[in-house]
Amino acid sequence: MSQAGVAVAITPLSIPENPDTPDAADFRAMVGVRNRVSSALYGADALDAAPQQVLPTWAEQTDVALHGWLVRAEDEVVGRVVLDMPRDPGSRRAMIRVEVVPEAWERGYGRAAMAFAEERASEFGRTVLQAMTVHPAGAEPTLVPRSGAGAVPEDRFARFLLSFGYALEQVYRISTLDLTRPVEGFDALLADAREASAGYRYVSWTSPTPDEWIDDYAWMKSRMSTDAPTADMRWTRRPGTPRACAAWRRSPPGRVTSGSSARRSTSRPAVSSRSPSCRASACRASPSTRTTRWC
Repeated sequence: MSQAGVAVAITPLSIPENPDTPDAADFRAMVGVRNRVSSALYGADALDAAPQQVLPTWAEQTDVALHGWLVRAEDEVVGRVVLDMPRDPGSRRAMIRVEVVPEAWERGYGRAAMAFAEERASEFGRTVLQAMTVHPAGAEPTLVPRSGAGAVPEDRFARFLLSFGYALEQVYRISTLDLTRPVEGFDALLADAREASAGYRYVSWTSPTPDEWIDDYAWMKSRMSTDAPTADMRWTRRPGTPRACAAWRRSPPGRVTSGSSARRSTSRPAVSSRSPSCRASACRASPSTRTTRWC
């Protein structure tokens, strides 16, 4: 296909049973794009994942339908397109992810891939389109979401989505604390954290999630996507079921994942984290009223 004179080939991604076999070369290339883009945006490879870690997400499609494509230019893989569509009855929503490796930015590949993704979403009957992007810290935040909380800079990522008619709905922040070097005021931070967490206790585990925590953990996961201010976005709360929790915590051989929560004796879990990946999301609404949630 071509978009404004840009010739690219966008080919379907097949999901292998084993990511190490010769027929899984495209899947490994897709994961490679994911990691290169992630490292460029976050400035580190902390969120990189191996094909063995990514495969379970694609293999388990009970609650969502995942479709992927590779973006090629002159036979070289330069990007990926992913559609993530909930299987909820009557859902019109699709999450679009378009990623192009940094070396191929500003060549029109992203625009061609986005146009392709929107066409495929329309073919699936999806009229509420959501997207996700990351804005590295540094530039002055100038775009305020409709939720009224936070802001992002009008950088290349924001301009890209604005050019497709998207509007910013929600922002959230991902923070890190580097413990490999001295942290100024660490003792004060620790004291404040202990005071704020009075009445809570910390529990953690490696997969699979223990039976005693599975119901609460699933309930907590179901709330994390909907409790934050979402402005005009359409977002479905997933039921907190042990089956869903088991799907979240599935691990292939050789992979170690972990979960944690802060618990108060009289309430549900308050905070959750998981390793080795973390996600930020964005949203876009229909062909006539397009909306984007950037983070």
